[in-house]
Amino acid sequence: ARLITLNWWYQQLFLSLTLAAVSMANFFSNIIFSLNLFTEAHLRLTVPLATRVVFVVLFVVTEFSILLKCRNEVNKEWNRKSDPTKVGDLIVGPHLNSVDKATAWVAMFCFKFIHLDSIVKDVLNGLRCEGRVLFIRWEKCQRTHST
Repeated sequence: ARLITLNWWYQQLFLSLTLAAVSMANFFSNIIFSLNLFTEAHLRLTVPLATRVVFVVLFVVTEFSILLKCRNEVNKEWNRKSDPTKVGDLIVGPHLNSVDKATAWVAMFCFKFIHLDSIVKDVLNGLRCEGRVLFIRWEKCQRTHST
């Protein structure tokens, strides 16, 4: 068992968000560079056409394979977490509308794509008491002070 303190969780959340930001910056900078290879006059003159095409093709193929891998991993996780005999934390029954299901799947896909650490995204799984889900009240707590 791991002792999860608020300090430790803040550290993990910060590191995960930093890695996600770097990952997305890398992705978008490659998109911008790919576009600039064909629209920027200086790059069109200095970089041969074959090099530009190879870079764009390799970038697209690599990202497409990463997206497929993410989709496959999310589908496996979806099946595992929605199966009541395994984990059963994900609610996907017929009473849940398709928008809620799609939103949950897209969120899981984005978490996988940006490499969000599982300890950060699944923090609620750690909040259990003897195998039962712990319900958290999100309303503002009021304290009474005796004087």
